[in-house]
Amino acid sequence: MSLEKILIIKQYQETDIARCKTGLESSPEQYSVVIANNYQEGFHLLKERSAATVERLSAVIIDADEVDSYALDLLASIKGLNDFVPVIVLTRMAHNQARHALTSMASECIVKTGEYYKFLWRAVKSSLERNSSRHQFAPTKPRRVFKAFPLSKKKA
Repeated sequence: MSLEKILIIKQYQETDIARCKTGLESSPEQYSVVIANNYQEGFHLLKERSAATVERLSAVIIDADEVDSYALDLLASIKGLNDFVPVIVLTRMAHNQARHALTSMASECIVKTGEYYKFLWRAVKSSLERNSSRHQFAPTKPRRVFKAFPLSKKKA
């Protein structure tokens, strides 16, 4: 059983999220899935769980039928909060500008056609694998050390 916790953030009430959740939980990886009913709730959950060590989320799936400014703002906020968490966007359609933005900010973009939810676990698995190697080899910024020296008085 996987220890990976996945957050699914849905935009609309009528979606295939229940099928996505079932597909992820019954996959060979057996992911644990948390569902947020709107963008605000999802971002709040991610922010809350990013601070915790036990309930930390491993990946985020955004269900955005149309990639609009709200979805792009959410994606930017997630990346601003935690740049290392993989984000997968599920969409029915995306125009050229939105596709370009998704390519630069999301780990994966899946167009919802056919029975995509049956294979969603593979996209999650590959995103987590890519992300772990990215995180493992990410260069660390050297920390600057500032030393304070007492001012000495000049002797006259």
